[in-house]
Amino acid sequence: MKRLFHYIGMLVGTALLLTGCQTDADMTTMSRQGDCVLTATATEADITLENYQTPVLQLVWTMPEWYSNDQDRKAVGQLTKSIIQVATDETFDTYVEVETNGLSKTFTAGNLNALAKSLKLEVGQKATLYFRIQCLAGGNIDVYSNPCSISITPIYIEMKQMEVLDKDKMNIIGHLSSPEENGIYTGYMKASAWLNCWFQESDGNIWGNEPQNGHAFQLSNDATAWNCWFADAKGVSNHWFVQVDVNKKEWTATNIFQLKVNDIELDFNTENGQWQKVVDLTGVSELTFTATAKQFDKETTDVPETDRVIDVNFGAEDGKLIRNGSSKVAVSGSGNHTIKVNIDDEGNYIYTIEEGITIPVEEVFPLPAELKIYNQDKTTLLTTLTHKADGLYEGDLNVTAGWMNFWIVDEENNITYGCPPDNARANEISKADDHWNFWIPSGTTGVYKIEANLKTKKWTATWTADLPNPGPTQPTKLELYGDPDWSTPTATLVKTSDGIYEAEVTISADGNFKVVEGSTWYGCDPSDNSKLSSAEGNWNIWLTAGTYNFRVDWNNMTWSATPK
Repeated sequence: MKRLFHYIGMLVGTALLLTGCQTDADMTTMSRQGDCVLTATATEADITLENYQTPVLQLVWTMPEWYSNDQDRKAVGQLTKSIIQVATDETFDTYVEVETNGLSKTFTAGNLNALAKSLKLEVGQKATLYFRIQCLAGGNIDVYSNPCSISITPIYIEMKQMEVLDKDKMNIIGHLSSPEENGIYTGYMKASAWLNCWFQESDGNIWGNEPQNGHAFQLSNDATAWNCWFADAKGVSNHWFVQVDVNKKEWTATNIFQLKVNDIELDFNTENGQWQKVVDLTGVSELTFTATAKQFDKETTDVPETDRVIDVNFGAEDGKLIRNGSSKVAVSGSGNHTIKVNIDDEGNYIYTIEEGITIPVEEVFPLPAELKIYNQDKTTLLTTLTHKADGLYEGDLNVTAGWMNFWIVDEENNITYGCPPDNARANEISKADDHWNFWIPSGTTGVYKIEANLKTKKWTATWTADLPNPGPTQPTKLELYGDPDWSTPTATLVKTSDGIYEAEVTISADGNFKVVEGSTWYGCDPSDNSKLSSAEGNWNIWLTAGTYNFRVDWNNMTWSATPK
């Protein structure tokens, strides 16, 4: 109570200062109603690997309220914030804090084990954790609850590895490591644009994305979390350096789009997913690996592409490239050597230097002036892609149905391109014998901008507009009926080009006429005589005696009669 009276005294003193020109009757005073009372659902909990994700403790507490004697401001209201403090003894001289929203908090066995680790409790030794609530009002008034305690025996779980799971949490698609077990995991993995994933620690804790728009690369382990996703780096390779920091609840993905050894640029082979190059090492004693990359994190979600570009220097150790290292690779020998860089199953960036030429020498073809897109059986030309610059081809494709299948064909070099036989690499371009056709997934029809890059071996499809109005169905022929005999056609109009119908017509006397398609009679639109209309109230077409080239444009439903 001494602490309480101290704060009430401070409040009263402040009120006196603020109301020094008022009478005692006008002075505002503060009082508290209720206490901060904490209760716990358990006094002891087991911690095992089997129950690590199981709730074992719930804390529930009440909040006091502050009141003013001013009738116009009677209730100051409930205290605005509460913080859980956890310590190893009742003095709370040393404690860790757990923030919370609301009046309760549930802890799993894993949560308690993590608190024990933060407080440096010894593994395998029974100990007690003490909890209390710090109730805050306005940042300068606090009240503490009664303490509650729970007995636990901390266990050791090696937290050196993190698995990257696919979007369904069924398959492992990557590995990250934390040698110091400090909650920061790093490693390399392969990922296509917009690949969805989750991050799972060795204790079973699964991290996804904060479930709010505008919070990309921010982590959450709540049940409502979204999956994380890789951005479209628009780069050559699918090699990524990934860092997950569960302490800061954020992650970073860095795409390596250029790799060099001694300033010689390596080629990325999309067929086997590795960097490779044949290099003449005559007179060379050491190699230095460097890279250019694009970094994606919570700070760069909306910045220009150029602002994401970073340079990376690699060191080398036991056949692995070490990010931000400085050690070089010593080499001996001369002549051609094949250098390869890839990602192993443990998430390491590994390199090999092999004597001679150990990779197929890919035939180099000149870039064609254009690429053609054909349907799945290659019988119908759908569109043409024109060469814009540096291997990039663009064009519009009308997608009339979902799962539209097609091929991209270089007719100048007789090459048919598809994608590698792997759903995760559907945005890549391949000319291998086992490639699949490209496809537009089931979804919105419309006009798509197709971009295909023969240098980066990537392609994209971007919806740009609705499909154009196809207009009326084109008939095989049209007929002209009119005076003086409406029972037989005056002339038959034949199709001379797309939607264009023509005939030479000789009119012996002035008269009225109409264009007939099947059983539909077309006159001219009263609001525009050059337009054809089958609507009720349309006018007859008036022609004077003479010979005409009578023409109908079915694309825009117009007619004309040009004297000959």
